[in-house]
Amino acid sequence: MPNPATNTYNADKWLVRYRLRATSARTMRIPMHVPKPLLAVSLAVLSIAVTLGCFAQVF
Repeated sequence: MPNPATNTYNADKWLVRYRLRATSARTMRIPMHVPKPLLAVSLAVLSIAVTLGCFAQVF
């Protein structure tokens, strides 16, 4: 006869894993809705800001 405590523990573990997988899939899906040009512009602005910060520290 199986122990009900271990059964509930395994079910909880499976539920947590399923929830994690669902949330990760949701977070991976979010950037796809953002238009590609906007993403490229934000990336360029970020890289420019980083290079300017490096130059400001050097000089």
